[in-house]
Amino acid sequence: MRVAAVVLTKDEEQRVEECLKHLKPSVSYLLVLDDESKDRTVEIAEKTADKVVVRHVEPDFSACRNYAQRLVPKWCPWILVCDVDERFDPYWLSQLPASGDPGINCMRFPRINLPTPDLTWPDYQVRFYRNKPDYVWRHEGLGKDVLYSRKAGKRLDQLEGVTTLEYCPILHLPRRTDITRPWW
Repeated sequence: MRVAAVVLTKDEEQRVEECLKHLKPSVSYLLVLDDESKDRTVEIAEKTADKVVVRHVEPDFSACRNYAQRLVPKWCPWILVCDVDERFDPYWLSQLPASGDPGINCMRFPRINLPTPDLTWPDYQVRFYRNKPDYVWRHEGLGKDVLYSRKAGKRLDQLEGVTTLEYCPILHLPRRTDITRPWW
């Protein structure tokens, strides 16, 4: 099964290498969409990613993810979205090529937000889904981006074919204290 991983970056030279090396062995294609970083993020990403695109990011992650999704090759029927500060379970990633069950449209994961996981647990996130033009990301308020099916007019995680991997949380690393983002 062919999977494309999409990673959004901006001034993440401290975290980008670890994130990409975490994903690279398990995916067929690794795409980085960078928001005009002023540090060495692009240079570091180019050593590991299959493609790095530098483009000014829109006001929210949804617009960026939708743009990046259009850049994913059609020969990759699955997309894995990973923020640069997220880490997937290594065992699940190693099994990724076998995860393409025909009855599944997406997988959602509980995300542990560090350093205070108890305040937001479980913070469910759709991060693995079929590469279909019908699926689009929509911004739903402060830091909340959700994957929708245009045809069904609903969130993807509200349709049939959703698998929730309770045993496989995403680790969300602590926010950096040296920067701020408008959506935080």
